Amino acid sequence: MIPAVAIRPAVPTVAALRRRAEEDLSRAGVPSPRADAAALMAYACGWDAADIAKHVRDVVPVGEAETLARCVRRRAGREPLQLITASAPFLDLRLSVAPGVFIPRPETEGLALRADGLPGTNANPVVIDLFAGVGPLAVYLATRRPEGRVIAVEADRSAAALLVDNAAAHGARVDVICGDVRDDGLMSRLPPADLIIANPPYIRTAEIPALPPEVRDYEPPAALDGGPDGLAYYPLVADLAARLLKAAGAVAAEIGEGMAREVRETFARVGDAHVARDLAGRERYVWALKPGGD
Repeated sequence: MIPAVAIRPAVPTVAALRRRAEEDLSRAGVPSPRADAAALMAYACGWDAADIAKHVRDVVPVGEAETLARCVRRRAGREPLQLITASAPFLDLRLSVAPGVFIPRPETEGLALRADGLPGTNANPVVIDLFAGVGPLAVYLATRRPEGRVIAVEADRSAAALLVDNAAAHGARVDVICGDVRDDGLMSRLPPADLIIANPPYIRTAEIPALPPEVRDYEPPAALDGGPDGLAYYPLVADLAARLLKAAGAVAAEIGEGMAREVRETFARVGDAHVARDLAGRERYVWALKPGGD
């Protein structure tokens, strides 16, 4: 007679639980299951993501394992990773986010880097960030140019409140105006500027239902919808830039696919306009320089 053998449950190590989380996310159709599983593992255990490699053989306490399981279920339901962890990375920043606000995207990092090198970011610049959201552009440029003045304009009060918190968390001086770019009275609340930046809504209305569920079901519609052709807000940005920019100032904006020619023509009313590509080679940014200066 073969003696009975007690089968011991698998030890819930970091490596095992991360692998199981990755498998669950992959079955749910999450686009980046490996990276998201690692991020959720780090969040559940209170680590930086880079620290996971140091702990792969560690046994995960019951509380942290349960937290991870809850987080994986939420992500498998296609809730954005950033809402689960309540934060979003942006270049060297980490920004607080919450349900109902637009989540900063990697594509916008390219706009921040390009804007940082434009002529308007000389010593003591006045920078206006339109459609500022929770502050990725405003806070980044304020940390890069602490001697300047950054004004962030955001229509949504929840996003504006998080912007204030994010600026404070990074020691950045940002003046926040809760206002709408479509409001004729906004002009009177803004000073002459060296640089105007904008990441306006640019998704074509008809395309919104086909967006990934992380975007379609969780992002605020007002932060996505750029009208039938996606171009509704660029004339407003160009008009403010034409009126507010100082001589030799610059305006820069993020654009959607297939919009480069139209937005470049719109920004040409400000000055010499250019198109730049993102890291994937897509036309993603339009910027213009106002004439003047030496």
